[in-house]
Amino acid sequence: MRLCSVKPITLAWETPKKKPIVCICIPHTSTVTLEWAEKVYLPLKSQDPRFDKTYQMSRGIPVDLAREQMVEAALKTDATHIFFQDSDEIYETPPNPNDAIAMLLNLNQSIISGVYRAKQAAVPGVQGDAAAQMGFAHALWTQAPGSPPGKGYVHITPPPPPTNLFTVDVTGLGCTLIKREVFEKVTRPWFPWELGGPSEDFAFYHKAKLTDPSFLCWIFSAVTLSHIGELKVKVDGSFSTLEM
Repeated sequence: MRLCSVKPITLAWETPKKKPIVCICIPHTSTVTLEWAEKVYLPLKSQDPRFDKTYQMSRGIPVDLAREQMVEAALKTDATHIFFQDSDEIYETPPNPNDAIAMLLNLNQSIISGVYRAKQAAVPGVQGDAAAQMGFAHALWTQAPGSPPGKGYVHITPPPPPTNLFTVDVTGLGCTLIKREVFEKVTRPWFPWELGGPSEDFAFYHKAKLTDPSFLCWIFSAVTLSHIGELKVKVDGSFSTLEM
């Protein structure tokens, strides 16, 4: 009698779900604070059971070129997402950056970011709260009606809670999760910071939306950060000195 082996049947709900692989990209051009190192960098370097991580860091080259090179390197790996983390952002809610990434992953958007304010605008604003009038507006922009494509952006104020998820035309790339497919579909350069343009952030969002209208800039206002300049500017518009 011949015995035959039977391969066990794996039911659909028993199939292990692959964890996302997030490439954490950190461009920076100067120094970092001890507070950022302790509260952001060290947690990001630790393992997390909810997703796997790879890393790309760049220092001392223009930020648009740094982002370009880091994404190019990330696409040579198995990364499913690219997460841009600036080296002058401290998390308020949630305080752990890994929790923030997990929250953004769960929303399953092509491009999604948390909320923070500008650490200092070149020209103070004339609208919004007192902090925005001093130049500390939210890093959220919309294109003014009738403006030429890719130009004429104005600051906007996020809607009040409990509206946590909404879209804007542009936000900063200080805390932004982007699916791999976006960079596979949008042609290079991804961050064409042309002379006279506001920044590489604006160029990226404009080009992404032109490539695929579904590549919207989503904001999840349950993830908030403080922005470090000469002062630490909190998302509610208050200021503080650095804690460390």
